Amino acid sequence: MNRIDLTGKISRHPQILDARGARPKFWFTFLDQSISSKQEEWLFKNTNKALYVDNTTQTFEDVGEVIFSKICRKLGIDCVDYKLAQYQDNDGLRYGVICKDYNPEQFSEFSGHAILEIYTNFMHDNFKGFFHSNENTLFNYKRSFNCIMLQHDKEKTDIRVNVTNVFRLLSKMMILDYICCQSDRNFYNISFLLDRNTQELKMVPLFDNGNIFSWNFRESVINHQNIVLSKEPTIERFKELYQSKSLALGVKTPVSYREHENPTKANSLKYKDLPANIVEDELSDLIIEDKELQEFLKQCEHIPQYIDEAFTEFQEEYGENYNLLRNQSSLISKIKQQYLLTLVKEKIQKMEREDENNV
Repeated sequence: MNRIDLTGKISRHPQILDARGARPKFWFTFLDQSISSKQEEWLFKNTNKALYVDNTTQTFEDVGEVIFSKICRKLGIDCVDYKLAQYQDNDGLRYGVICKDYNPEQFSEFSGHAILEIYTNFMHDNFKGFFHSNENTLFNYKRSFNCIMLQHDKEKTDIRVNVTNVFRLLSKMMILDYICCQSDRNFYNISFLLDRNTQELKMVPLFDNGNIFSWNFRESVINHQNIVLSKEPTIERFKELYQSKSLALGVKTPVSYREHENPTKANSLKYKDLPANIVEDELSDLIIEDKELQEFLKQCEHIPQYIDEAFTEFQEEYGENYNLLRNQSSLISKIKQQYLLTLVKEKIQKMEREDENNV
């Protein structure tokens, strides 16, 4: 089987492009009801840096979408199911991915940015114009969730949210993003639906996951990482490779900390100035407090195995072989999971020593 060819098999919707994100998208339905019913809406996303395919714009983001969704299924994480596709029109050939609409009931949808604004507005309205930053961190999401419940308790809103459950799902997403080097989990790539039947706010399946393991960069960058980490698979080596990219690594928006330092002066940066350090501290503190997150992090030890299985399935489904991506991502995920697990263990041991000293 090759990429799913949509040419002549679909009916594109009048709203040709979906406005969200940098990659061109459009909604469609399949003409052949044996493939999908007329009621099912699908999204095509062109995953290249330009609308059509050429040697300078093609990336591996489409592979990333498919592989990440397979990893999520193996970990029990709710993720949009992406499939490789292509589409030919009068202007040329487009490569990308397709997926079903995750909101067929048309529930009200809120971006991560809209959720974070709840706490910002709460502070402004209740503390005489106090301004609070809405940076894309787990800590800020939890404060916004608590504000929603506070307003619900005061009968100012019908919206409810199970803070523990939703925050845990969000935390698992961030742990997985960290391990897989997801560089584009900005607050418009996190979303929530308001179930009109229960008035409960729920997290949507993970979407726009293609920017993993540097696969949105040139093949030479990926190959360089593979060579270096094969010789020295350490967190120090990994951080040296990623300094020059100054990636968000899952929790911050892509620009939150880039502006603090010039990424071209990578050699002058210290690890403590990188977003990774902030991400690691926040995640490790949360994992220490939650047994279920500790178990999830241990389960993530199997991600290199899941990556290998996912690429095997991928090759069987699409006939495309990407051993370079397989090797590089397995190396990085193993390094990142082990480092985060070590950090958690060290913090727990430090807390235990402090408790013994206080007795």
